[in-house]
Amino acid sequence: MHQRRPCKKPNLCLVFQSLTHGLAGDEFPDLKWIPNLCRKTIVYCYDYALCCRLSHFLCLLFPPGEGRKKSVCVYNGLLSSQHNERVLTAFNEDLDTLVVVATIKFGMGIDVRGAEVVVNVGLPATAEDDLQQKGRAGRMSSVDACGITYVEPGIVQSAQLAIRAGAQPEDYKSAASARLVKSAGENIPCELVSDNTIKGCWKTLDPNLQRLHQEKLPLLEALECSSC
Repeated sequence: MHQRRPCKKPNLCLVFQSLTHGLAGDEFPDLKWIPNLCRKTIVYCYDYALCCRLSHFLCLLFPPGEGRKKSVCVYNGLLSSQHNERVLTAFNEDLDTLVVVATIKFGMGIDVRGAEVVVNVGLPATAEDDLQQKGRAGRMSSVDACGITYVEPGIVQSAQLAIRAGAQPEDYKSAASARLVKSAGENIPCELVSDNTIKGCWKTLDPNLQRLHQEKLPLLEALECSSC
């Protein structure tokens, strides 16, 4: 599934994407495009263990050397406040710190600037959480941004079956599938789409704003090629 939803922020596009691999292991093929993008990215995980495993996976995808350690940082409640403050400063100010892998603690009551992409790995607890976390991308109005939620296939399939049956969200057998419909809307495709990239997500931005100027084409090209 590659479902796009309009957003009230004209510089932010919301995307819902089906996972093709589980989240229990140490490799995450669905997310291997992130280092290639070379853009300020926040990756939200639902627990500390996933934070550690995913940050290690992404770190190894960056070129070897001292710069690798700065490219991917971890931010969560198990780490010291001093460490988390350094991560926030680096993400806001250091061009070499491209990715922060975090729990929902990152962004709560703190100033996160310049994020161009936010990725939710797994469906957040509520539709409001999903929108709030994605909304941390594109806070600078001059930045074209994207918020992506990767959803487990079982949740997608359950939501599709409920929609076909005409069920109301409160009657869904799966609370997670009801959250997905509330977040993504009922225009979930009847068949899963194998295209597991974020190609074209910027095409849903308000064309009247003409934000996709020539100087922003490298970002769009990077997205088009992110899974090559």
